[in-house]
Amino acid sequence: MIQPQWSDDGKSIYALVEDDRNQHLVLFDATSGRMRLLNDGRRETTAFDVGPKGRAVILDAAPDAVDEVYALERGKERPLSKQNDAWLAGVERGTLEEITVTSRDGTRINGFILKPPGYRPGVRYPTLLQIHGGPSRSMRTH
Repeated sequence: MIQPQWSDDGKSIYALVEDDRNQHLVLFDATSGRMRLLNDGRRETTAFDVGPKGRAVILDAAPDAVDEVYALERGKERPLSKQNDAWLAGVERGTLEEITVTSRDGTRINGFILKPPGYRPGVRYPTLLQIHGGPSRSMRTH
């Protein structure tokens, strides 16, 4: 749970929750603990703020779209900014491929491969890895 924030009435908590290559805005009922997803789909919601009457604004991106600001209204996103449109019009973008692999111990590992613009199969390209999540040897339980 990231950036927890109490609702105005104190009956629920807003937060960002990461799950399988997505990060969404959710609302937890403070009494029951039930979680309700406030936005859905393949996305990365990285920031939010909630105003009067539960009106929310989010900073959100999707695999084919960069961060922009949206009003969140009944589970639908209404764009408030188009900050990147002009820049993106002049940029050739790569393609994003979702992958799932199985480790030696049978654990399923999900991820993405971002192929460069003009990608050609069989050509070797430099590779960068961003590994996060899951247990690591540096983590300890007390």
